[in-house]
Amino acid sequence: MTPRSFLLTPRLADYVRASSDPLDDVAADLVRETAELAGRGEVSATMQIAPEQGVLMQLLTTALGARTAIEIGTFTGLSALCIARGLPAGGMLLCLDRDPEVTAVARRYWERAGVADRIELRLGDALPALRSLPAEPAFDLAFVDADKTGYAAYVEELHPRLHPNGVVLLDNTLRGGRVLEPQDEERRRARRAQRRPGRGPALGDRAAAAGRRPDPAAQAVSALEGGPTASGSFAVRVAREGARWRVELLADDAGDELPVLERALGEFDRAAWPPPFVVVVDSRLYFVVLRHGPEGMVRALISDATMLEWVLAAEVVERYGIGVDTDGAFDDDESGWPGGDMDVFADDGLPAEELRTIVTADDLWAEEMVERIAARLGFADELAAAVTA
Repeated sequence: MTPRSFLLTPRLADYVRASSDPLDDVAADLVRETAELAGRGEVSATMQIAPEQGVLMQLLTTALGARTAIEIGTFTGLSALCIARGLPAGGMLLCLDRDPEVTAVARRYWERAGVADRIELRLGDALPALRSLPAEPAFDLAFVDADKTGYAAYVEELHPRLHPNGVVLLDNTLRGGRVLEPQDEERRRARRAQRRPGRGPALGDRAAAAGRRPDPAAQAVSALEGGPTASGSFAVRVAREGARWRVELLADDAGDELPVLERALGEFDRAAWPPPFVVVVDSRLYFVVLRHGPEGMVRALISDATMLEWVLAAEVVERYGIGVDTDGAFDDDESGWPGGDMDVFADDGLPAEELRTIVTADDLWAEEMVERIAARLGFADELAAAVTA
């Protein structure tokens, strides 16, 4: 399956692709192999740029006359391949990535394309690697497609290392269309405030959804007034031990959901059945719940139903194979359902029909939905103690 940009309908994606230069055999094979890896659950398909984006990046590299470039986040190497092809003879591209397995795929295709001599790959965390470079102009072009919460730090470190008139390309800058919303700067200030030491009450989903739907008075302000969790961003692991529940705080600011989930979920352990829930609440994603199912299959639920949050949750959706109801997921009236296993809590006594009324309630915010679920299953006190500790 050929990947496409998230905000393009299939018809529009076909139009854009038909209006762009087609991929050659090497790039097409790379896209195909990445799709096969994603189909086996070995990688996330959303981490590869769309083919039409690669065509544009190669064109930009050539048009800018770039001779030196740096890429943060390489994955299986399509973007690097396109940039390297846009460089002149003697040009160089430095790639920073932490994954030796997926970048091994990239190396094979760079060799096939005859651009391996233009690319240097350094493995490890990107920010320390970037900081280790001399803080002087060295690059004409930079492309960042890595952890979104690290973008500000990457750009700050790139700035002194760019030549005059250097260009930085940032992937996913539209943030699901959120940049068009008038309260976007207010939301950014609120998110920065949440991350400052000694911050006041977390705004959580109220900051993310301000202006998107009306505040239903008392029910929507319980956390700000010291309600059960008093936090709009957190991750917990919830396990039932006999008749008792145990809630462990994994993160008091779940700003980057996917790494939190990956660390928390761990490996399937048949002896530990039933497995714990991993619950992440964050203003960008509302909440997501994962747990291992029979034979290690991951069962998952994403609570919100708007296009914006679904797009931002796409990495989680793809990585864990969450089913998506595309017929309703993009409705303006928020009546759609972005996907998930409605029976994820059924093993512990919360059937799908009861869960649906909670996660589709217009007068509840993410943490309040989680509080309702916790109260229904019997771990509300443990959750409050863990999150407010």
